[in-house]
Amino acid sequence: MLLLPVWGGLIVFTALGQPLQGLLVALGGYIVLFGGGRPLRPRLRAYALAAVGLLTAVAVGMVVAGSSLLILAGYLATAFVAVFLKRWLDPGPPGAYFFVLMMGAGTLLSGSGIGVPLTLAYIALGSLLAMLVGALDAVLTRPGPPPLPRPAPFPDRVVLVRICLAVTAAMTASWLLADRHPFWTVLVVVLVLSYPGDTGQLTVRALSRLLGTAVGVLVFLPLSGLHLGTAGFVAALCVLLWFVARWTARNYLIGSVLITVLALFMSVPLMPAEPPVQLAIDRGVDTLIAGVIAFAALWLFPFRARRAQPPTPPAATP
Repeated sequence: MLLLPVWGGLIVFTALGQPLQGLLVALGGYIVLFGGGRPLRPRLRAYALAAVGLLTAVAVGMVVAGSSLLILAGYLATAFVAVFLKRWLDPGPPGAYFFVLMMGAGTLLSGSGIGVPLTLAYIALGSLLAMLVGALDAVLTRPGPPPLPRPAPFPDRVVLVRICLAVTAAMTASWLLADRHPFWTVLVVVLVLSYPGDTGQLTVRALSRLLGTAVGVLVFLPLSGLHLGTAGFVAALCVLLWFVARWTARNYLIGSVLITVLALFMSVPLMPAEPPVQLAIDRGVDTLIAGVIAFAALWLFPFRARRAQPPTPPAATP
């Protein structure tokens, strides 16, 4: 049910002859990832925060696009803001670092030709649809069991140092390689390093991402030559979105394969000047570079999580 805003944006706007606008509406619909399982009011607060953060991050990305130094400054500033959002407002999963990724998405959207105001308007429409569907889901869904005790919180300063250094290294590598699209490298390091877990758990996550991306590229290569047409392309995206939603939380290795295929399919219309095969190869190289950077950041700044402590029973009253 929660995928309806994303599917609806893709299908309706493609039927109207505006597939790129449909992608923007679907992007706005991604705020439905926030607030899952919460009651109505906390969920709506999470959606409102996510919508404002998404629109701001995309706007910043579109404005700074074209300058490597400004893009780097935008990533680092967004990462700092994400720490404070996490600590004070707690948007919940998928986490405040989602907005770092969305700033990078804004740099890609700068070449769409739609312009900042209209781009933000379509994304806002998708966010509004997500709020409506998410509110309906909150009303219809029965409250679940109480949450289990949480492990010790992951130190914000460790995450921030790791991400800032890794993003800087990723941008430097892209600059040295004359890569005009550093977003993918940044995407991988942020997805790995911002996830809760200790150094060992995140190392496994980085390995899963590397292997999953390699398999995803190999799956995409024979599919890249297919001429699906606009309707077939949208249908493929909808199917992939469903599988990504089902499997990413269950098995990150399988999820990484599906995310890679989905991201490559979505990148094709955003980068029409780049052949799909070359696009896939370049993104595979970007992931390899990002994996090396993520490993370095993890082991230069290791962290070992403490076990969760059971709640202290109340003192007996005389």
